[in-house]
Formats: sequence, structure tokens, C-alpha cells
Amino acid sequence: QAVRTKHRTVRGVAPELENVLEYQRIVHFAGAKDPMPEGFGVQEIFRLSLDEILKRLDDPVDQVAYFDHRAATFRHVDMPKVYHLNLIAQHTDVQTGQVIAARWRVVVNQDGIVHIDPVVTRRKDRQSPITGELVAP
Repeated sequence: QAVRTKHRTVRGVAPELENVLEYQRIVHFAGAKDPMPEGFGVQEIFRLSLDEILKRLDDPVDQVAYFDHRAATFRHVDMPKVYHLNLIAQHTDVQTGQVIAARWRVVVNQDGIVHIDPVVTRRKDRQSPITGELVAP
């Protein structure tokens, strides 16, 4: 739990309210005597349907009350209601041991994805949010 809360980007949310999905895939090339020609590679597209998540969310606008000190009364304003999904991708080259990690925050509401922002870590070495191991850039 300490690893999960260490790199927390949304404060005040109990870990018990989080759900973590993990997907792993190992790609192995075999059968050819010659190495793969320069410029060839693999591009993997990962698709995750958010439909079941989105239909359970509240309306995308929430009416919020605030105190207007100039008018000395409470007023209401419509505010966007969004939810944050943290996406972490980690790639390990098994031959070299090099680890590449990337993080994004996907901001959604009931209508769909509002925007996707990269999450940047300022430290050069950091702990992997997936394994807890020290990861170098």
C-alpha cells in the first residue's frame, strides 16, 4: 500500500476505493536465423472499453453552492464533474533489462474522455508504481 500511495496524484482518495487492472504481454520472435532488418519493429495497440465505467458515472455537470461575500448570500454555479483514471505503461526489454515507464492521467466524465495528460516525474530515479522496484529513465 505504501507504493500505491507514494506516487498518488489525487490526494484524499482512500486506496480501498481504487481498482487496479493489470495486463501483461510477452512478445517473442523466433524461427529466423537472421536478425530482424533495421527499421522493422512491433507496434502494439491496446484497447480498453470505458463504456461500463462511463455509464455508472454521475451527470457531467454538478451544481455547486458557494458564498458570495459581496452579495452576502449563497449562489449556485454549474461545475464540470470529472473523474481521473491513472494509466501506467511499462515496457521491459528482456535482453537488455532496460525499463521504460510512462504515465498518463485520463480525465473522463459521463460523456466520455475529456482529455489525456502525461504525468511527468521530476526525479531521475524513481520507484515503479507497478512493481515497487527502482526504475532508471
